[in-house]
Amino acid sequence: AGINYAYGDVTIMKYVPLPDPIAGDFKLSLTGDGTSIGFNVAAFFKPSKKFSLGISYRSENKFDFAGTAKSEDGPA
Repeated sequence: AGINYAYGDVTIMKYVPLPDPIAGDFKLSLTGDGTSIGFNVAAFFKPSKKFSLGISYRSENKFDFAGTAKSEDGPA
């Protein structure tokens, strides 16, 4: 059994089309970071010399990112 602590850092850049096709696209950047805590447990059974069985479970890590959004060449 154990506790997992994870840190994530993310940058997403995308070109978004504007409603006016002549105006083109603008660049949208999203950056942020966040942390998550999870856990894991495991069990091992060996009922005989020739047979053993192990099982483990690792919880899902859900990140809550906080950061900034920035647009270039388009709406602010």
